[in-house]
Formats: sequence, structure tokens, C-alpha cells
Amino acid sequence: ACAFFRSFAVKMMCPENVDFWLRAQTYRNSWCGDTAMTAALKAARRDEAYYESLIMICRDAHDVREAAANDIVNTYIHEDAPAQINIPATMREAIKAQVEEGQFPATLFDVAAKEVFKLLGDTFRDYQKCDKSVHPAYVVFAEKIEGKALEVSSPGPDLRDRASNSTF
Repeated sequence: ACAFFRSFAVKMMCPENVDFWLRAQTYRNSWCGDTAMTAALKAARRDEAYYESLIMICRDAHDVREAAANDIVNTYIHEDAPAQINIPATMREAIKAQVEEGQFPATLFDVAAKEVFKLLGDTFRDYQKCDKSVHPAYVVFAEKIEGKALEVSSPGPDLRDRASNSTF
């Protein structure tokens, strides 16, 4: 489903919005919070070897977060980014400032992701109105979302006919 929507976004010349939003969600969801790590470190203080291994994990996790954040900033946030997203300059500067200060919280891209999600809403509405005969698999996806039972053995003319007569 996401691939069909992304292909439509490419045609609408806005794939960077889909790509950024997915990357921001991945960044947020793969992040190990300071609260959990602090609790683990406190619990491990009695076992010096375990404590040292957790410290190394924390350093490695920070390095991974830093690399991921820098990649997202360089790809989507900077003014000269190859896939720059359309967000307010103040938002752009706030993200860049946090990264420059070495701060990589899980919420680093949340505000920008919400802004881009609004733009994706417009793109999705256009996607829903597009000629679905071009994307017969979209019909299967859309009908499953709406809870309609659909039995299709292979995408063929019957789907194209259904798409032109369907209202979503």
C-alpha cells in the first residue's frame, strides 16, 4: 500500500514527504530512551562488567542516533538538501540547532513530521481521486481497508471496471 502511495507521490513530485515521514517514524521508534537506559544503568551498578557493557551500548546507540539524525538532516532538512521538505524556517533551524548541539532525542523530528503529515493528507486525498484503473491493486487495498470482502485471483480487467465504477 505504501509503495502505491509513494509511486503516486513521485508523479505528484513530492516523494520526499513520504520518505521523510517514514524515516522520522523509524528514527523515533528505534530510539532507546534515556529513562530506560538510566534505570538499567542504576540497576547494573552492582555488577561492574555488566555496567561497563551497558555504557558501551549507550555510546554505540548514541553514535547510531547521531548518524541517523545527521543523515535525515542532510537529506531533508538543510536548505540545500537533495530532497528538502517544505517546513517553516524556524522549524528547520530548531532541528539543525539540536543536532549541532549533539542532542538527538526521540522527538527530534516529531514537529516536522506532523507538518509533513498535513501535506501528505492533501496528497492522499488526490491519490484517492486518481484514476484507479492505473493501479488495480489499489482497489484491492482500498476495499480491504473499508472492510469489504473481495475475492480476486489476479488483477485484470474486472478490477479496472470495478475501479471506474467505485466510489471511495
